Amino acid sequence: MINTCYVGGRPDEGAAYGFVGWSHDGTTGTLVARNPRAEAQTLRFGLDATTLFRGTPRKAWRGRIVYPYRQELAQGFESGAAGEITIPGYETVAIELEPGEARGPMFKLAPTARIEPGTRPLESKIKVAEFAAERRELLVMGYPALPQVFLDGKPATPTRRTKSRLNAYPGYARSGMPSEKARAWEMAGFDLASFGTAEVTVRFAGAEEATKAEAWLLTERGFGKQADKDTLSPLTFPGVLRHTAAVLRETELPAAPAPKVKLGAEDLRGVKSARLEGETFGVNAGYGEKTVTLNGRAVGQLPTGGDAWKAFGFDLKAETLTGFALRNVAGVSVPLNDDKFKVRNLRLVLTLADGRVVKVGPKAAFTSHADWAHFEGQAFEVDAAAKVRRTPPIPLDLE
Repeated sequence: MINTCYVGGRPDEGAAYGFVGWSHDGTTGTLVARNPRAEAQTLRFGLDATTLFRGTPRKAWRGRIVYPYRQELAQGFESGAAGEITIPGYETVAIELEPGEARGPMFKLAPTARIEPGTRPLESKIKVAEFAAERRELLVMGYPALPQVFLDGKPATPTRRTKSRLNAYPGYARSGMPSEKARAWEMAGFDLASFGTAEVTVRFAGAEEATKAEAWLLTERGFGKQADKDTLSPLTFPGVLRHTAAVLRETELPAAPAPKVKLGAEDLRGVKSARLEGETFGVNAGYGEKTVTLNGRAVGQLPTGGDAWKAFGFDLKAETLTGFALRNVAGVSVPLNDDKFKVRNLRLVLTLADGRVVKVGPKAAFTSHADWAHFEGQAFEVDAAAKVRRTPPIPLDLE
């Protein structure tokens, strides 16, 4: 790594980045780069002293992509100057660099999919070409939360899902690293392979809270060929070329809260299932159990986690449901200690006999210590006699 340099920007801010390194005599080089965004980006890197390049200046250099496919680059570089490469969305590339004139082909490819506006707002129609590879994925990003997604009019369930962990640096590496530009996000992937080449209608709608969202179709095609350098790699045989196409440019989506439902005693007698859900932040192990209660009965312990919101949930057992009523009270308690944490958005999720799903609970946060830097909402109350710190009663009323 002694002859390797970082190039590009910060990935947590969405910039393309990578590492470039040179042989000791400056006659060959390798660039490995990644684009963390959905849209193609250009990465600039120096063939000069800024990257510890030791070759002769003002000489022609060429590149050869060796991952994720094999292909000579059509655009060359000049030693002593800055070079540029374009990286497709959500792609990682590895490029071999050597002296010589560029000799890659110039070509224009047919699109792997057709995307057209639908008949309703926030709606698009997608049709993937027959020659596209098996991977056909709708990638949806929400800032900070995901929107609702519908495929052919039906609510869609993502095949995978992840979320940001902003500025999650350990203490020894934190100095100077936190970014003010990075923003919280959630991302989900929806597999469209089951639709084949049939047209599918995609529609987006706001979630329980207002958010911003964008969506992209990711497809792949077989691509690349063996170059003059006879060194086949199992990583690039056969090769694939990735494409990303905008389905929804970043758009503000207003909140679409679930309609309020008033239940009666008869509804409760037919409840199929019930969960108590919420989110927690900053819970450390070894500082006593953080107990979640419903109507005075313990239902579970908060999971440990770092300084990022983490969802939790407990399926309510039969003995807990026996004390279930139209008016309920939840709470969180912990033995007195110095561990600082917070919880928010405790809610009940009920599946009724007729299949309806009802969610009730306040949008509220509670923090264990009022003097914590991450404080928000209300502080826990201290019961000195019981040596316990607990939230104020959290109402979860169904009527």
